[in-house]
Amino acid sequence: MDSTSIIAIIFIVLGVIFFYGGRLIGKNHKIELLRPFLYKNVKKKERDKYCEEFSFVIYFIGFGMAALGVSYFLKIEKMGNLIFILSIAAAIINLIIVQKKYSKK
Repeated sequence: MDSTSIIAIIFIVLGVIFFYGGRLIGKNHKIELLRPFLYKNVKKKERDKYCEEFSFVIYFIGFGMAALGVSYFLKIEKMGNLIFILSIAAAIINLIIVQKKYSKK
């Protein structure tokens, strides 16, 4: 097993962990998994919807990591890097949108 396969397995496992964390945040509303500074300005009654929308940020990151791992297995690293960069960009944009939407005014 070469180092590329080990890196691929690590990224796939991290992607699955992020997907599971996103599911816990989105479906089970485990807001305590997030850092308090992310939700301190969110109204208490809107925290469930905030969790559902914030989980997409975690899903995007998990998808990017898993895609990067799969691309390392398939020996198409450049495509995986592109997908990872795009997923991080989508996660950041989604994070900004969610934070603006649910901030107390």
